[in-house]
Amino acid sequence: MPGRSLGDYARPVYNQQQSSVSPPPIDANNFVQRVLQTIQNNCIFRGKPNEDPNNHLMDFDEIMNTFCYNGASHDTIYLIAFPFSLKDDAKQWLRSLPTRSIRTWEEMTTKFLEKYFSAAKTGRMRKEIHYFSQGEGEIVFEA
Repeated sequence: MPGRSLGDYARPVYNQQQSSVSPPPIDANNFVQRVLQTIQNNCIFRGKPNEDPNNHLMDFDEIMNTFCYNGASHDTIYLIAFPFSLKDDAKQWLRSLPTRSIRTWEEMTTKFLEKYFSAAKTGRMRKEIHYFSQGEGEIVFEA
């Protein structure tokens, strides 16, 4: 990505990884209630240290891609639905942000990852990469 500073590479970025599944389009617009129920039953993030915020965003995106927006923008639908995927500490974090301070889905994912993909987690991952070693009798692919 041109124009990125060195510091930009150290910040977590939601990679919007696409699913390997490519279903055909469907002619259905009104299952918002079912989508919200699906989110609340299968896609909850509580803000606990063992939860992966990137996985949560990918799971959320998979659910949101199951219905048509009926003329509403992607940002609008995602921003309306996302709070339903948060509980406990994560919900409190969202509510602690300044009113109307998040206006796009990109802003939401950036703030969410900055909060929950902590510097400690990043440091731990860097350390694992730095001290990576191949075990005896282990091929590189298995290491």
